Amino acid sequence: METIKNKTICVLPWLGITMAPNGDLFPCCHAMVFSPQGFANIKEDSLDLLYNKKSLQDIRQQMLSGEKIDFCKKCYDDEDKNVPSLRENVNAANQDFLNEVITNDNVTSDIKQIQYRDYRFSNLCNLKCRTCNAESSSSWYQDAKKLNLNTNSKVIINALENKTLQGSFFDQDFKNTKEIYFAGGEPLLHEEHYRLLHKLIGENLTAITLRYSTNLTTLKYLNENVLKLWPSFKRIDLLVSLDAPSELSSIIRYPSNQTKIIKNLKLVKLFCPSIKTRIAITISCLNVFHVSHLILELIKHQIIISSDDIELSLVYNPSYYSLDVLSTSEFTLLKDKMINDDKIFLENFHLDFRHEFKKIIQYNHQPKLKSRRDFFETGKKINTLRKESYELLLNETTDEELFKFICPQI
Repeated sequence: METIKNKTICVLPWLGITMAPNGDLFPCCHAMVFSPQGFANIKEDSLDLLYNKKSLQDIRQQMLSGEKIDFCKKCYDDEDKNVPSLRENVNAANQDFLNEVITNDNVTSDIKQIQYRDYRFSNLCNLKCRTCNAESSSSWYQDAKKLNLNTNSKVIINALENKTLQGSFFDQDFKNTKEIYFAGGEPLLHEEHYRLLHKLIGENLTAITLRYSTNLTTLKYLNENVLKLWPSFKRIDLLVSLDAPSELSSIIRYPSNQTKIIKNLKLVKLFCPSIKTRIAITISCLNVFHVSHLILELIKHQIIISSDDIELSLVYNPSYYSLDVLSTSEFTLLKDKMINDDKIFLENFHLDFRHEFKKIIQYNHQPKLKSRRDFFETGKKINTLRKESYELLLNETTDEELFKFICPQI
């Protein structure tokens, strides 16, 4: 098989689609982070026409020409650090198709060919995590208004906001689909999610892999119980969001109850033992020194039992939660801690987390004083608004006092 020499091209603009809660369409989830708007919006036209809109064809042509795309920054950065990227993974799984696209210089695609679907039906969510925003969580709306942050025109936004949109969406042909990824908002609170599961079961399309990014605070919605639907599918992967040990979790992922989430994780393992669960840890300057404590807690609960049971994702935006808030000396302390903690997990639990910890250790750290100032200022405002206390971390005193709190020993 011929090796693909083009180092910028990705198969997802031909075989993938991501839908944001406001209906914007992107080639993939990373594009949604680094691009202010999609190549189109589902409310503009039929999906088959939108999938060959000129704006998306231009993206395909740029890739075919070997040009780097701005919103592909996450994958390019990962590859520069020798971290396997989403681009590399999907290309490897579809090399024959990609070779054909390159050979034919093909900038068009067919909506029926889509294999990778990423749906965020709504921003409806029951949590308002510190690193989130009103676009991704309805619970953030009031706080965002009080903090004078950019927000939506209404609390809850829905991509499929009327019956016409819902009808055209659910009339789609999913026969060539390999994978559907549900995120949000909180997907287990979205009516459209359950409607799609029933459609797939009814059409005997249960070989499609389902993947989730969920806070797993609930397993039920109205009359639906997801534990009764999931056993119909051959493969389900759950990425369960947990960011800090129990004593800090409700502050970072307000107002989550970690005890309840761990209980739900155990219910999933009991009633759907074939489901692969992984803990998705969003890494920010808020929690990065506490990651090992969280992992240790979940090992004790037998939630983490193998080295691939965690997945770390670093925050880039807003920048005042990125690791660039740390000074050079603080980041050096962090790297040393992660290297040492990895040795402790390996020696004591036979768990090797190097593949994930290196995302932190090899991070291209560029300290930003403005981000640091914004970090303290925003933290104080949120503490006041929510009547919370993250005192030693978010009240600027001295670095020595700060790090007595955020740099614990494992």
